[in-house]
Amino acid sequence: STQTIVNAHGPGTIVDWSSVQSLSAAFNDGCCAGTNVHAFVAAADAFIDLSSVQSVVGPARSEDRLDFRAADGGMLLLTSLASATGSGPTRFEASGAGSVLDLSAFGVFDRPSQLKGTSESTVLLGGLGLVGSGTAAFDDDVFGYPSVRLDGSFRNELQNEAGLKTDDLRLTMTAHYGLFEVASTDIGPAQPSPITFELGELTFEPGEPEAYGLADAVIVFVDNFDNGNRPDIDTPEAVYVTGHDGFNAIQALHGGTLVLNGLNVYAYDDGAWRNLQAGLPPLGKVPFKDGYLANRLDETIGDVNGSRCVDGQDLGLLLGAWGGSNPVYDLNGDGIVDGADLGLLLGAWGSCT
Repeated sequence: STQTIVNAHGPGTIVDWSSVQSLSAAFNDGCCAGTNVHAFVAAADAFIDLSSVQSVVGPARSEDRLDFRAADGGMLLLTSLASATGSGPTRFEASGAGSVLDLSAFGVFDRPSQLKGTSESTVLLGGLGLVGSGTAAFDDDVFGYPSVRLDGSFRNELQNEAGLKTDDLRLTMTAHYGLFEVASTDIGPAQPSPITFELGELTFEPGEPEAYGLADAVIVFVDNFDNGNRPDIDTPEAVYVTGHDGFNAIQALHGGTLVLNGLNVYAYDDGAWRNLQAGLPPLGKVPFKDGYLANRLDETIGDVNGSRCVDGQDLGLLLGAWGGSNPVYDLNGDGIVDGADLGLLLGAWGSCT
């Protein structure tokens, strides 16, 4: 059963709880039969302001749930939320055209937090990190596709592919610098069946050119976590972006640069699968849509894990791949990880971007 704690409904309806700093739904119904839900709902163009809430606590029992929902044009602000705890999960959900759920300071979804988006809704996030048994699911319907605007990095540490459904998602990354964790089995530029951890659309839109130094705005693709789809030490994971209309599966706008970091990024564009890695030089960028593509840049070479510094972690990773052909650590693109690559890394030692 669902008990709606706050229900804002209809145009002009405003619930202003902007002074509240924490919320607890740590109820214990003493029962294990069925799911009991406590919900905050902003629907039909209504507005709920929880912008000062920094922490929420979910139910005491794992079968129960705390929900925050923006539906059918409603807007719900949780712009200061930093943590969601409790034995029972907290679900953040946006559904319906024009609905906005603002979680712009929140970014890690683990066991006690879930994320869901449907139709033409928008979720604003400070980052998207999926760890443990966290879940995120985005589904289209007859009204369109859900969107996430991400002002940070996309970090996927799941090995359970059922925990992440993004094949219908339009993901827009807006940070000046961010990472994208690849997680799919690499089978080449072909339609996988099934695709693992696929994405609907990916757009890098780092802001207006006059507001930022956009020549330096980058998204770096990384394979820092083994999602269970690496067949061997020399074959990293990849990413497949399926596109919704056969065009613009991946875009870089406003002069931003997508740095592939030796990884294969596949996009279904203009009726065919394309590997964005194909034809790229080992170093330097080439024009791509309204931005650029690069394998590596002068300022990122040697930083194999995307930490923004070339240090002992990068050295350890490269030495662990020594003698193999893993393209993430083959910095000069000659097909083998050896002294030439070590020299490039040491030449950039200590540099931070």
